[in-house]
Amino acid sequence: MNILILDDHPPIVEFVAIKLQELNNKLIILKANNVGEALGLLGQHEIDRVICDLQIISGKNLEIPRYCGSLQIPFMVYSSYVSYSLIKELNECNITCYVSKGSLTDHLIEGLNNLLQNSAYFCPTVLKERINFRGSDVTRPNLTKSEYKVVQAFASGMSTVEVANYLSLEIVTIRNHRARASDKNSCSFTELVARFKYWED
Repeated sequence: MNILILDDHPPIVEFVAIKLQELNNKLIILKANNVGEALGLLGQHEIDRVICDLQIISGKNLEIPRYCGSLQIPFMVYSSYVSYSLIKELNECNITCYVSKGSLTDHLIEGLNNLLQNSAYFCPTVLKERINFRGSDVTRPNLTKSEYKVVQAFASGMSTVEVANYLSLEIVTIRNHRARASDKNSCSFTELVARFKYWED
């Protein structure tokens, strides 16, 4: 069985690899530290299982879960990020297991074991998030390319004048992008920037 581990922290990759070998020493383990490398390995090898982090260098990695979901490759997310929004998106990718990095090693081992058997497993931290959800969903902002650039600039701490200068746009254009983006996402611009930072930082 070929297993791909994607994480940009080598000690975590090694730790997960050791735990997998303890469960089955005949596994072939491939390792990637970025999404491009992982996609390359998925294209070059017949991968039976995938374990991936969600926070890779910058932004939330949902490309690999979506890839696995489209090809029906069982996968486990092993990440510090646990939120109801992510759980919903990962469910749409047919996630097999989701284990928080803040969980006990026993939970990781249980997740790995279930992944190898293609059985569903959610660690207690993930289950708690699912149960305790009461409407605090942080949805991914819906933005055009132009709106994305504007929101990204504000999220970095720039003022309206600085954003206009940075993007070589008129201030009125910046304000229009802000207003349209807020209206489209049914929230204030402050909340929109917070949501943007949640997904992109």
